Amino acid sequence: MTLRQKAVSFLSLFLVLTLLPVLPVRAGSGEESDAPWDERFEEQSWDELVEQLIRDCHLSGEVALGYKNTVTGEEHYYNGDTYITGASLYKTPLNMYYAEQIHLGNKSWDDPVLAVTYREAQRSSLTYSNNNASLTMLQSLGGWKSFRELVAGYLGESAENSAYMQAQDTFTARQMTHCMDLLCTESDRFPGVMDCLLDSAPGKFLKMAEVDYPIAQKYGNVGAQGNRYFHAAGIVYTEDPIALAVLTVNVGNQGGILKGFTELMCEYTEYFTARRKAGETEEPAAQEAEEPAAQEAEEPAAQETEEPAAQETEETAAQETEEPAVQETEESAAREAEEPAVKESPAHAPILAALFAVTLLAAILFFRWVIRSGRRY
Repeated sequence: MTLRQKAVSFLSLFLVLTLLPVLPVRAGSGEESDAPWDERFEEQSWDELVEQLIRDCHLSGEVALGYKNTVTGEEHYYNGDTYITGASLYKTPLNMYYAEQIHLGNKSWDDPVLAVTYREAQRSSLTYSNNNASLTMLQSLGGWKSFRELVAGYLGESAENSAYMQAQDTFTARQMTHCMDLLCTESDRFPGVMDCLLDSAPGKFLKMAEVDYPIAQKYGNVGAQGNRYFHAAGIVYTEDPIALAVLTVNVGNQGGILKGFTELMCEYTEYFTARRKAGETEEPAAQEAEEPAAQEAEEPAAQETEEPAAQETEETAAQETEEPAVQETEESAAREAEEPAVKESPAHAPILAALFAVTLLAAILFFRWVIRSGRRY
């Protein structure tokens, strides 16, 4: 090996050993280094994700979708305000009303519905979507108009909204998403409802999704006036539970959109929940750094409000003590300005310094060897 080749080898080794301890620190210095990263969710909006899903499902009819994170309040809709025949979706707000009346003490579980008690009728209506029990409860309230007045709040609506009141048995994705969000966040108001929906239609509708989360759902499936209405609205218990609504009309691939939308929204929620929690772990450290500064800013104000009587009776002594105090303040500021920057350096600085020293020593020894070897040639 020539002297030049040895010198090049020496320089390469020196650069690698010098930069090696620095690279991991630099790579880990990002604010969100522990957070996941997915190009789908970073480069596409919610609307774009859903539109792509609809294209992938090759839907031929009409679809309306709703999503809400019950923890953060984030919500999105696709055709969210389009009224669509709801099939059996009305049975959820209907039973929410009855259950809340029991919670308030205005009704009893043993109240008769046809030949059974309401406790039995609730499960029949929600879990098995029995029409006879449901329509009997609806009629006992006075029909569709009275029903819509009573449940308007569950759907995020007002009985003064004429479009809502005239909609009869039709609903929007926004209304059903709001209904499921309320049921999830205030389930104590509606005893029994959630348990019935958790048992509803296993392996079908939203539960076709290949996810490892419990799902509470109410489905609707009816053919009317030459149209096929195939719906589901429910709650998926991800780490942040989410409320979903899928309403379809003649789409052809009902199973594909129900399964695909549920899986996509679970992945979407998992991703942003993980990123949010990764960010929250950094906030306490920042708050701890801000608190001492806030306390220091408050102390002078407190001191200014104190006026000792000694200042009024011993002016001469006060003047004598002012000069040393000023000097001490100036000296303290000067010392702070002269303090080595090592105090502000991160905790890994001593390790880097030691590694650099070892690397430098190795480089010196190697260079001496190169010189001695060069003399032989």
